[in-house]
Amino acid sequence: FGPGFFNIQAAVAAGPDTLFSDSFGIAQSDTVTGWAEHEPIAHPKWAQININDPLLTSSTTGNLQLTEGASTTQSSISTLGYENIKVSYYFRGDVDAEPSDTLKFYAKKSSNVNFGNAKKTHAIGTSTASTTIDWTFVEVSLASFANNSSIDLRFSGNSSHEREQARVDDVVVTGVKIEEVPDPEPEPAQCIPGQELI
Repeated sequence: FGPGFFNIQAAVAAGPDTLFSDSFGIAQSDTVTGWAEHEPIAHPKWAQININDPLLTSSTTGNLQLTEGASTTQSSISTLGYENIKVSYYFRGDVDAEPSDTLKFYAKKSSNVNFGNAKKTHAIGTSTASTTIDWTFVEVSLASFANNSSIDLRFSGNSSHEREQARVDDVVVTGVKIEEVPDPEPEPAQCIPGQELI
């Protein structure tokens, strides 16, 4: 460059990376692959993969279906080296569900024993059976406990009848890489007139 020109490089913030994702496959199944299921042995369908009424923007037709208190847990998602952890997903209710029926989302640090209170609670029922239930996008920013660690996620469907179902699809966990801050360079020694530079 000629005199008076400077080569200035603007700092560009790193975008989020995907640390975990699940769109629940393409086949109907009583087993939610990759997730720990919490349901009575006598009711293996209370937590299952459903292919009816799929999320049209998803890459697969399967979605997680939960009812009567059944839940699924995804454990030990690594967030090492990342911060600003966010969890996004789509959920859908059921025309058979009551307004009091809910889907609950939980998250915790893997080393903690209990999940504590739900991070999000969604009503899955409607006031009238004729109301259309649509897929709804949700994004949850987790607190600092999720940074540079390992986290567990849980979804729980809470209803009074197995026909009252909560559904979840396209679960994604993202984070932003933690940038290393370089050590400051030492300032050059200054020579004071009348003193020797040591």
